[in-house]
Formats: sequence, C-alpha cells, structure tokens
Amino acid sequence: MNRFHKRGLFSSMFTNRLQICRLPVLMASGITATVVFWGVRFSSGDGGPPKSGEDLVPKSCLVLPVRSYQQTTSYTCGPASLITLLRYYDRDGDELGIAREAGCSPAKGTSPTAMADWLKSHDFDVDWGESGSLKLLRDNLKKGIPTLVEWIDWGGHWVLVVGYDTRGTETERDDLVIFADPADSLDGKPDGLTSFNARRFESMWFDAFLFDRPMHKIQITATPKSGKD
Repeated sequence: MNRFHKRGLFSSMFTNRLQICRLPVLMASGITATVVFWGVRFSSGDGGPPKSGEDLVPKSCLVLPVRSYQQTTSYTCGPASLITLLRYYDRDGDELGIAREAGCSPAKGTSPTAMADWLKSHDFDVDWGESGSLKLLRDNLKKGIPTLVEWIDWGGHWVLVVGYDTRGTETERDDLVIFADPADSLDGKPDGLTSFNARRFESMWFDAFLFDRPMHKIQITATPKSGKD
C-alpha cells in the first residue's frame, strides 16, 4: 500500500522509529570482545577469551536472518514485502510482476486477500485473517517464521515482522517489534530494518480503510508447502 505523501515523499506523523543494528558488529581488542547491537555496546569484559557476537547479543532479542527488499514505487510495499519473504525461503520474485499479478494499484496498494491469494498460488501454505496478536508474532518467530502485517504507518503499509525484543522485562510496555521494512531506504540509515514499540504498534495495527470494510490486526503467516521449499 504505502502511498507516500507528496510532502517530502513521506509523512512521519505516525512514526518515531528507533534505529537498530544492521547486523551485530564484533570488534576484538586484546582479550576483550565488543559487539554493537541496537546502538548499545556489549563487552565480554577483561579476563577469559573473547566471546562471539552471538554470545554478546541480548538474550531478550530474537531476530531472524532476513534482508529487506526495498520497494521501488510509492505503492508496492506489499509486493516488496513478499519478495523479502520469498528470499527468506531461498526463493525470489519480481516486484512489479507480483504487483500486476496481485492487482496492486497506486490508489489502494495491495489488499490482504490479494496478498494471501498470491502466496497460495505460489506453493505456500497460508493462514491469514484479523487474528494478529503480539503473542502470535512471538510464537511464529520462535518457530523461525516471519509474519506479514499491514498497519496504518505511512497511511497504510505492509511490513514483515522478523524480530522481537522483550528488553528483559515482564511487561509488554517496553517491548519492541522489529520489521523488515520495504520503505526503510529513505530514513538515512538504509539497513532495511526498523523497530517500533510493541504496544503502540498493536494500537495502530489496522488498515487505511481503503478496502471493502475496515480490517484490524491483519496477519499473514505463510510457509512453503512441504517438498516445495
């Protein structure tokens, strides 16, 4: 969807994104290893062998190894997110080709039904609907499954949920949802990933009222059919 506003191409009225790392960056100095993650430096400390970057990443954070494809038009965030999903499963696709097949339009983008139908027609098992929850996103990630979601960011936007950080606390109030965001290339730090407070995201998890009826908490969980991955 993601119809970029003419004022500066984007409108930032809904966004207050936090920068997250491109990938953990490991730096060794003597017997001390440091990893920069989420803009925070973690160190193995003095004494003992350096730890790996993976060992130093906060245990509260789970991020799938996904590289985000960046959309090339103002309205193809849906097809672009599909390409990110395809590549996660070692497949590929053509953004504008998918847009044509899925009936993507500049006025309305790509509907949830069209997204799900496209995946079904390309050998994916699909579970979708207005059944999204933070728990579902976390449970999918634990299984190594990213989730497509459509929310009101940019006036309507598809992203792929690829990570979650509980920040080491019991409450969801300070949790972060991590997206492979097809519109990340213009934020000055084009790593393909963005993050958002989980509770705020949940309150904004609805469409732009451009389809047949308002829809809330749209999620698409898609995995390759057995023998097709």
